[in-house]
Amino acid sequence: MAWGRNNKDQCTVPEPNGGFIAVAGGAEHSLGLKSDGTILVWGNNFSGQCNVPEPNEGFIAVAGGMSHSLGLKSPSVTAVEEPEPGNTPRVVSIAIRSLSPNPFNPLTEISFETLVSGCITLDIYDVSGRRIGTVALGSFEPGLHRAVWDGRDGSGEIVSSGVYFLRLRSAVAESQTVKAVLIR
Repeated sequence: MAWGRNNKDQCTVPEPNGGFIAVAGGAEHSLGLKSDGTILVWGNNFSGQCNVPEPNEGFIAVAGGMSHSLGLKSPSVTAVEEPEPGNTPRVVSIAIRSLSPNPFNPLTEISFETLVSGCITLDIYDVSGRRIGTVALGSFEPGLHRAVWDGRDGSGEIVSSGVYFLRLRSAVAESQTVKAVLIR
């Protein structure tokens, strides 16, 4: 849904109007990032800001300016460190349900569920798979919970814009890794 001044059709979302995971607006154009990684742009195209370069795929974030559009693509490297042999968790009983917002600035809220009681930590990885930080979240009982990542590494330094991978871990379990996009 879009609203406001529509003199250049920037609020007239074209069909198919579904599957958006992120949106952005420029001066007289709008952008929608679809769940399949493609970008849909509509509105005034006076500087070519609606001409998405080919291939229109693999995008993870969008932004719009006065007479330009930006699309962030995911790098092909998405490896994450594996646990040391012998330390592999025995039970998969922690699940990250959502990150909101994502893309985010300056923080994102992690909604997660755990089936076991215990202390949970958040591991943060960069796109090369290097762990850049670990945050102790505290002790949790089984159920749904929320935690926040403030875009800082293990030494408390603010990380730069980019793609990061988040994983929750306890003494007996770990979650799947999820992608978080930080746009500063």
